[in-house]
Amino acid sequence: ILHHIAANDLNIRAGWIHLPHLPEVAALPENLGAPSMSCETAILGIRAGIQATLKHQHDIAEPSLSRLQI
Repeated sequence: ILHHIAANDLNIRAGWIHLPHLPEVAALPENLGAPSMSCETAILGIRAGIQATLKHQHDIAEPSLSRLQI
């Protein structure tokens, strides 16, 4: 969807949210050490993201300062 919006120069605000595994999934042997988050906390985060998006008419053009590659 994001590629389609960009490729067709559509004036649509869209984004992507990465969610970590649920704790019960992170606890599986093949996922040991993977980050996890409870469903309740994930829901709160998604709601906060949606509220922030609705609060601002335009994207905020600020660089993301991080040591992680995003």
